[in-house]
Formats: sequence, structure tokens, C-alpha cells
Amino acid sequence: MSSFKVFDEKSIQSLLDLPAVIRSVESAYKAKAENQAEVWPMIYRKLGQAADMDIRSGWMKNKKFFGCKILQWSGNNVTRKLPAVHAVLTIMDSETGEVKGILNASALTGYRTGAAGAVGSKFLANQDSQTLLIIGTGNEAPYQIMGQICVMPCLKKLLL
Repeated sequence: MSSFKVFDEKSIQSLLDLPAVIRSVESAYKAKAENQAEVWPMIYRKLGQAADMDIRSGWMKNKKFFGCKILQWSGNNVTRKLPAVHAVLTIMDSETGEVKGILNASALTGYRTGAAGAVGSKFLANQDSQTLLIIGTGNEAPYQIMGQICVMPCLKKLLL
């Protein structure tokens, strides 16, 4: 097996640039629209009363890789002083099957979700909007706010 990179959460946070993530997410959406990418059906399972897990995967045909993210949410983790979400992402070469990278996807998940919201706003929102309303203040709210700031140049006021 060839060597591959492993990225922990701190590495991901120090390496990611949200405007670049937004461009990547936009590119992935475009690739999917052009049949150059696929998102496969999600697998979801409830794990007891306060936890669940899902497996999300897809294939970037045009870039010759696929990925699989396993994500677990635990509603009781706040009492354990742990994050509610833990995730790992494996990236593999779609022609050879070689593992290219393993990432702690907890931080990556927030960036990707914030970027997805930003792509939607870039194309659908009034670009002259000055006020941003965020409903809910979960783990992903800061990423949504950062994403909107990147694509909405006139924002002046934030409502939570």
C-alpha cells in the first residue's frame, strides 16, 4: 500500500481557507450537475435514544477519487464535556483504490456545511442584503455566519 496523509482536527482548521472551501463546494455542485460527480445514498441508523450515525459517500469522477464519511452524533456528549459530533473521512483513488488521505472530519463538516449555505446565498440571495438572521446556534452556526460573510459583501448586522 502506498503512503497516505492523516489530518487531525487542528491541521484541518489551520489549513482550510473558507473562501477556497466555498469554491470547492461550488465546483463539486457543478460537477454533479454535469454528471461528473455522484452522491450515493446516505446510510442512517439511530443508536439508542440520544445518538445516531450516518455514512455519506460520493465519487468525483472528473478528479478520480471517492470519499466516505462516517459521522456520529451524541446528544449526551454535552454532559461528558465532549463535542456532539465526531466524524472521519477517507479519500481513495477511484482507479486504483489506494487510500489518499484520512481526515478528522468533525471540523471539515462545519466548513463544508457553511460553504454549502454560502453557495446557495451566492446564487439565490439579494446581494445587497445588510442583515443576516441565523436561526439556531448549534455547532454549525459559526460556519454558516463565516460563509455568508464571504459571499454577502453588504452585511452589516447579525441577528441570532
